[in-house]
Amino acid sequence: LDSLHARQPLYPHGPRRWQALRRAWLADGLFDQLVLLIVEGWAPREAQRAEYARRCWDKVLRALDRMERDAASAGPLDIGQVRAVGALAFLDLKGRQIAADLAGVLPDAQD
Repeated sequence: LDSLHARQPLYPHGPRRWQALRRAWLADGLFDQLVLLIVEGWAPREAQRAEYARRCWDKVLRALDRMERDAASAGPLDIGQVRAVGALAFLDLKGRQIAADLAGVLPDAQD
């Protein structure tokens, strides 16, 4: 469908394509880690795995850092930016729940 219109493609051509796909994959990874943290939060507090949750949370923080660095060089709208917005919206929606459910193992997530 992206090729059936005259507007700027969401999947650009040339070197920008790989940058857009990398940003899209980064957003997917952020979403995946957030879902894993939500599932971990469903466990009773005594069964929550602190090391596992910390590893997931570290990946979330690294993904957010990279997204912030990438924002400075953002060009026309592409699939990476669209998926980044979706992942960040999901974090905005579920972030407080993750922090509350995993407060015993992720005290720094409260920030």
